[in-house]
Amino acid sequence: MKFLISVLRFLGSLRVGVALLLAIFGLVFWGTLFEARAGVELGTERFFDSWIFFAAGIFPLPALKTLAIFLFVNLLCALLFRIPRTKKNVGIWILHFSLLILIAGSFLSHASRENFDAFGFVGASLPLDEKAKNSLRLLNADSMKVCALNGAGDSIFIAANSPQTIGDYQIYFAETIPMNAEKTIVRLHIRRDPFDFVPKLFALIFCAGIFLQCIFCRGKNENF
Repeated sequence: MKFLISVLRFLGSLRVGVALLLAIFGLVFWGTLFEARAGVELGTERFFDSWIFFAAGIFPLPALKTLAIFLFVNLLCALLFRIPRTKKNVGIWILHFSLLILIAGSFLSHASRENFDAFGFVGASLPLDEKAKNSLRLLNADSMKVCALNGAGDSIFIAANSPQTIGDYQIYFAETIPMNAEKTIVRLHIRRDPFDFVPKLFALIFCAGIFLQCIFCRGKNENF
C-alpha cells in the first residue's frame, strides 16, 4: 500500500506535470509544422487523433491522446496527494479541476460527435436525423450558399463560413451539384457534438479559479 501511494505521489508531482506540459507543447509545435507541409488532415490523424506515432518511421512516441491521459492522471494525483486542502489553495484546486473537465470532455466529445454529409434536391425536404425531428426544406442555392426553411418555418441562409444551428446540429454549406436545368443537388456538412459546451465550461471555471487564487494571495500578502 505504501508503495502504491508513493507511486501515485510521484505521478502527481510537479516535475512530472512540467515534463508532460513540455512534451505536449513540443508535440503541438512538431504537429503544426507537419501540417504546414503535409496537410491538416494527415497531421491531425498522425499527431493529435492517435495514441502513438512513429518518429522517422521507426521510433514510437506518445501522441496527444496518450499525453492527455498521462496529464489527467497527473492532475488527479496532484489533487489527491500533493496539493494541501486549505482555504488558500481553493483557486489552485479549481484550476486543476477545470483542466480535468477539459480533458475528460475532449475524450467524451471525440467519442460521441457526429460528422457526415447530407445531400438533398433544391425544392425538397432534407431530414437531418432518422426520426426526421430536425429537417430543412431547401428553397434555392448557388455556388456560395443555400436558402432553406427550418422546422419553425423561418428562412435561413447557410454558407461555408456562416453555419446555422438546428437542434443539436451545426450545418455548413459544402457545394451545389447541377444535375440538369431543373434539378440541383446541395451537399451540406453536418456536425453534432453533445459536449461542445465543455470548452466554455472550462474557460468559466478556469477564470473563477484564477480570480479566487488572486483574492486569497492578496489577502495573504495584506496580513504581512
